[in-house]
Amino acid sequence: NEGDVETDRELQRRLAQRVLTGSFTQRGQAARELDLLLRQETGIAKARAVAAYVRNLVAAGEQVILGGWHREVYRIWTEALADLRVVMFTGSESQPQKRAARQAILDGAADVIIISLRSGAGLDGLQDRIAHVVFGELDWSPEVHKQLVGRARRRGQTREVTAHYLWTDGGSDPVLMSLLGLKASQAHGILNPYAGGVQRAPEEDEGRMRAMARAVLETLPEPVVPAEEALVIDWGDP
Repeated sequence: NEGDVETDRELQRRLAQRVLTGSFTQRGQAARELDLLLRQETGIAKARAVAAYVRNLVAAGEQVILGGWHREVYRIWTEALADLRVVMFTGSESQPQKRAARQAILDGAADVIIISLRSGAGLDGLQDRIAHVVFGELDWSPEVHKQLVGRARRRGQTREVTAHYLWTDGGSDPVLMSLLGLKASQAHGILNPYAGGVQRAPEEDEGRMRAMARAVLETLPEPVVPAEEALVIDWGDP
């Protein structure tokens, strides 16, 4: 819906401006709202392309860990991969459901396990089956990425683990990629993310959100001012 998109863009603009110029309290609230809005929008925009990428890995005979964050993104992934065997390990499943998802991977009864970026700590056993970790959404913290890759790269793994960072050139991804120290050439999974160490993103939340806000204002088109609201200056006769 074009009207909804325009409204969404204007909200992004207002939040970005508030992050840069508001009071301390206003900046914090605006930063949280902008982060949620922009990262979800970015995840949704690339969700079907991510699903297609995962499908290619499965077609090559691989089982896959697919990392994300937003429920709507998960919905699009599961819809696009409905003909595959997909299980979930996010913050919404019960412990029995999570155990069943893990066992399905170990038994070869599932092709893809969708894991919340921050919900996989302590999950063991996937290294016996999986050597490909796909990041369908990105997190601010490289340690979160490291933790998810660690579900496959741990004791017992017999293959080289490949991390696939899937990104788009719009939305929140360019800023996240920059802050995480990831280069475009690294974003297609042609690397072991542990080689040479993991670079840390800046620790200060405010600094990274100011970078995000500036990127939003640079990429959004200038708003069109309705004629009745335009400022008219009458300079008088020449």
